[in-house]
Amino acid sequence: MNPFLSEKTRIEFKKAHKKEPHRRHADRIKAILLLDSGWSYEEVAEALLLDDQTIRNYEKLYKDKGFDGLLSDNYIGCVPKLTCEQEEQLKDHIRKNNYSAAKEIVEYVKQTFNKIYTPEGMVHTLDRLGFTYKKTTIVPGKANPEKQKEFIENYKQLKEEKAPGDKILFMDGVHPQHNSTSAYCWIEKGKKKEIPSNTGRKRINLNGLLT
Repeated sequence: MNPFLSEKTRIEFKKAHKKEPHRRHADRIKAILLLDSGWSYEEVAEALLLDDQTIRNYEKLYKDKGFDGLLSDNYIGCVPKLTCEQEEQLKDHIRKNNYSAAKEIVEYVKQTFNKIYTPEGMVHTLDRLGFTYKKTTIVPGKANPEKQKEFIENYKQLKEEKAPGDKILFMDGVHPQHNSTSAYCWIEKGKKKEIPSNTGRKRINLNGLLT
């Protein structure tokens, strides 16, 4: 796509994007900037977790009504498509499963409740239900919270009782191998979703020492 914004307008758009408090408005501004940079509708849609028709609508809205029209929300909110019970079922399902894109949840809702959402509509629904898009948290596959707590208490006692000239050394093995990688998915706001790391031991051990 050929550029359609002047340099002055691009600068104004970038400033507006930084100051915009509402995510959906910021996404609309970002969509126009990316289209102006030569991105395709599909590429912008994938980056913003929306569908390409929504991106086309944003472009048309801006070209027809300008910046103010792009950010206007002159619509009446619709009644939720899911019942309260279905929304609770959806929330419980997302807590137990990892979804990296809103369109995957759209498909689940379609198959489970026979309700049709656009990816953008699902993003707004997830925000209303208390979910946000962020990275999972990698934790050791064999982590034992009680043992970790016991180690910390023993370590504190050791620090208090050691002689001034004594050093505490930490030694552990490094094991080159493939492992879990943290990625973005839909997670309930204020919560963490932990992903166990690989616990296999059939590999080369490289011992390291830290003082």
